[in-house]
Amino acid sequence: MSVTIYTDGSAVNNVASPDTPAGWGLVVVEGDVGNNHDGGQVLLEDFGAVVTDQTKPEYIGADVGSNNTAELSGIYFAMLKVKGLSNISDVTIYTDSQYAMNIIFGNWSANKNLGLVKKCRQLKDELDMAGITITAKHIRAHRGFRWNERADKLAYAAAYRIAPPPL
Repeated sequence: MSVTIYTDGSAVNNVASPDTPAGWGLVVVEGDVGNNHDGGQVLLEDFGAVVTDQTKPEYIGADVGSNNTAELSGIYFAMLKVKGLSNISDVTIYTDSQYAMNIIFGNWSANKNLGLVKKCRQLKDELDMAGITITAKHIRAHRGFRWNERADKLAYAAAYRIAPPPL
């Protein structure tokens, strides 16, 4: 089965400090076809805070809350969801972050967020070894693409510690 996942990240004031609230959101869609990114059916959605406290079990390597660590976290948790689903063979991840996409899937070298980047790349390698094809694509933010807008709302809710609007 093929799925499409939209991810996004958000940070309050984007100050890049351990105390900056940041969050990620993701939407997993089956049957999303076409250029408008508004078709298909939501299989699941998720969102959460970027955790910078190394003593917490939810910590995945982010040392600061920032838009970049939120974007990386969104992709990490998207890949983690894929790992937990059965019968998934092909995944397309849409992100509006060129940074996160190129750091994890491209040829960019990481100078910051090294622990988080390492975890993301390790998880991607695990999925590759499991025979799951993952393709990352850039999508422009705030252009009315339904599922990208939904991921944005989830990330915002996580960053601001509020309930997301209903689907």
